Amino acid sequence: MITAIFETETTEAFELLSLNLILWLSVFGLLPSYLILKLTKNIHTSKKPRLILHASLILIAIALYFNLGGSYTISRAHAKSFKNSNPLLHPSYVFNKYLPFSYIYNTKLHLARSINYITQKKKDITAEHSFTLDTKKNKNSLFVLIIGESARSDRFSLNGYKKPTNPLLSKRKNVVSYTNSYSLGTSTMFAVPHIFIRDLKSKAPDEYKETSFLHVFKNLGFKTFWLSCYRSRRDSLIFDIALEADTTAYGTHIATYNSKNSSEALLYDHALFEPLKETLEKNKNGIIILHTKGSHGNYYHRVPKGFHKFLPTCKNNCLNDKLAFNNSYDNTIFYTDFFLNEVLNILKDKDAMFVYLSDHGESLGENGVFAHSAPFETAPKEQTHIPMIWWASDKFLSNKENFEKFKQLQSNFDKPVDQSYIFHSALDCMGVESTAINKKKSVCRKLSE
Repeated sequence: MITAIFETETTEAFELLSLNLILWLSVFGLLPSYLILKLTKNIHTSKKPRLILHASLILIAIALYFNLGGSYTISRAHAKSFKNSNPLLHPSYVFNKYLPFSYIYNTKLHLARSINYITQKKKDITAEHSFTLDTKKNKNSLFVLIIGESARSDRFSLNGYKKPTNPLLSKRKNVVSYTNSYSLGTSTMFAVPHIFIRDLKSKAPDEYKETSFLHVFKNLGFKTFWLSCYRSRRDSLIFDIALEADTTAYGTHIATYNSKNSSEALLYDHALFEPLKETLEKNKNGIIILHTKGSHGNYYHRVPKGFHKFLPTCKNNCLNDKLAFNNSYDNTIFYTDFFLNEVLNILKDKDAMFVYLSDHGESLGENGVFAHSAPFETAPKEQTHIPMIWWASDKFLSNKENFEKFKQLQSNFDKPVDQSYIFHSALDCMGVESTAINKKKSVCRKLSE
């Protein structure tokens, strides 16, 4: 969560502000603070309050000593056994999880990891492994990957949801929705790198120092593009991956393609249509990444006029109105259906393959839990169960080998997969050969249960 605070856009943060929040803070925060200030104006001149304060601090220290395991004076020889027998009371756990220590500890941890990441040298995967592509196989093909945001699998009618959230995609041929796909993180900055980098061994930022499949495709002669609705964050791990592309365009640049509605370009995903069309006009082949805002809260602000299908809805995070809150979220999936369908319309006459998947899922009040970023090891399923949708154009499937691979892809729709499968699948489905490709993790090959 500390990492999220450092890397969240200011525009996203301001969306969380509302009149209700300001009133709440004023009545229950500023007003009591003012009253306390008035009542304690002369506290420094009185000895009695200072004695009470000192006595209170001593009592707090004693309470902490006994409640956090007073044996912190034990020798180092006993430290290991203490940690094993009292894991929740061990200093490392206390400083990591409990206020107010956790803010200080995790800020330090975030900065240390960031420094470590910046100073690390990135490994070039093409120097360690040979990658080849038969010139007859998909030389002029397109591979389009769309990164969704906070979308959960069970809210897609393609996957059995009762509300018609996917009216357009459900009518389209060659659309394959994977029903058993999962993220490898519960926040954007930790989940997205798993999509691009080969089999990360750790979810810590300092393990992300290897080139992605963008670098591989670029070395094979493909033009690579990263088009994002977000503002650029040069200290972001995801931005570091995006820099491997030949062309990167972020929110403010995307807005220039939408001069008539530039203010909407930072709000809605359809701002990516124009730069996508221009990219396709100028390039026969390419690897194109579209990074969308998808279903990121505040849900109401992710959906333009005309797409608030499920009513009633609410402009703010109305957690106390379950119906309106869920409708607001479902409308983001309904709009995502429109967005993805339009991208497929743009690609339909091209030699193209397409995949959409979310960075992570979202909790919508189940067991009192909302949003995402729960600790991955204990995260509720809805925060990791994500949509993954594949599609291929008729022109792409006119190649016999591509057709056979896509046929296998269709039969794998209910097999368990996760974000790490994308690296291997993108390369294998596009006809790339390499020892770095694990064909057991390619959706274009037969997958095990």
